[in-house]
Amino acid sequence: MEWQIIQTEAEIQPLIEMSDRHPVLFFKHSTRCSISNTAKNRLEKLWPQLSPHGVLAVYIDVLTNRPSSFLLSSLSSIEHESPQAILFHKGQCIYHQSHLGIDVEEMLKTIENN
Repeated sequence: MEWQIIQTEAEIQPLIEMSDRHPVLFFKHSTRCSISNTAKNRLEKLWPQLSPHGVLAVYIDVLTNRPSSFLLSSLSSIEHESPQAILFHKGQCIYHQSHLGIDVEEMLKTIENN
């Protein structure tokens, strides 16, 4: 699994627009949180299920890049949490979940139904 790491707020909107071509998963992560580390490890372990769908994995470190994290929350109208997975497809948020509720199989079903 290769993460595209967000460095600036300016990267968020173009990635949402890119979801017109293929799904884009934003993962908001705190390196200081054991729950966030567990959620990230689960996501990485099960990533092969999503890769055939061309999902782009985007990583936001909420400790070093809080403005990007809050901008994504604003653009998606989803309250900020960490860890948090927000999946866009065709410019719309089609899945979001936080903490240990992040579920690759649910993401897969959602992609297949959209």
